[in-house]
Amino acid sequence: MLQEKQVVTCFLESEGDILILRRSEQVGSYQGRWAGVSGYVETTADEQALVEIEEETSLCGEDLKLVKRGKHPNLTKCPLI
Repeated sequence: MLQEKQVVTCFLESEGDILILRRSEQVGSYQGRWAGVSGYVETTADEQALVEIEEETSLCGEDLKLVKRGKHPNLTKCPLI
């Protein structure tokens, strides 16, 4: 049986441009695909979003503004940050 894991995905926008990243060939899923900044939730979704953004872009909380939080329409129990 598959184990359920929470994932956070962040889309960063600056002056109309949206950052998307190509996923590594070394990750466990969706290798080589384009995606937002993502990671498994180890704390809260909001805290993990900031951790992932800083790890992958070097931007920190004071550089960011939350525009919208939501849930993916096709997944259950999955908050969008």
